[in-house]
Amino acid sequence: MQVYSRHYAAAATLANEVEASPLTDVAGIDASASAIIFSLRDNSYHEVLEKINLQGTLLLHTSGSLDMDILKAASDRIGVIYPLQTFNKHNSIDLSTTPFLLETAAAADMPGVEKLASLITKNIFHTSSAQRATLHISAVFSCNFVNYLYTVAEELLNEKNLSLDLIRPLIMETAQKVMTALPSKVQTGPAQREDTLIIGKHIQCLNNKPEYLKLYKNLTEKIINRKKENQNHDEL
Repeated sequence: MQVYSRHYAAAATLANEVEASPLTDVAGIDASASAIIFSLRDNSYHEVLEKINLQGTLLLHTSGSLDMDILKAASDRIGVIYPLQTFNKHNSIDLSTTPFLLETAAAADMPGVEKLASLITKNIFHTSSAQRATLHISAVFSCNFVNYLYTVAEELLNEKNLSLDLIRPLIMETAQKVMTALPSKVQTGPAQREDTLIIGKHIQCLNNKPEYLKLYKNLTEKIINRKKENQNHDEL
């Protein structure tokens, strides 16, 4: 029915896609809607919610890290519809297999949220705010932090006039492994082998990059310690 944004151009862009009316004033939100979805930066919710009163209307947020109760400031009917995926407005993503994590304060509101989610995806799960928070942290480790490590690799390669294309097959193979096996079972590399000779060479190469050297040592230590812990557990 409506799309709100602080900026008219942004509201209009999405509104045109779904044949809705663009809004730049929250006072114009139509409370008769079946549900209102808030897809905001986490630190913007308080600022937006304090300006509206939509008691009796189902409010849903799309955040992985925020508790559902943040919406109580604006309504007594609240819930969550969180797509566990990474987004970029310049890329089109097939969401048909993306997990959507649902939560509602009232059981009576869940069927409607399930129906909404089913229009987008086949993977629907019920999770609590605490479970969703853990999933979000896991997503940060497996997506955001991993992408930062790709950025480190990109910088190191660029310094030697080497292309990231050289390690893209390796990145793809690593990602494909964990589609069918547990990451803890397919760890490879010099740290996993405790190959101190290779580790020493890597440390020497990174001596002029103290931040990356610290990161390398930290991760290497974690991998070695985890292997030893697993070995001790197996011996017990």
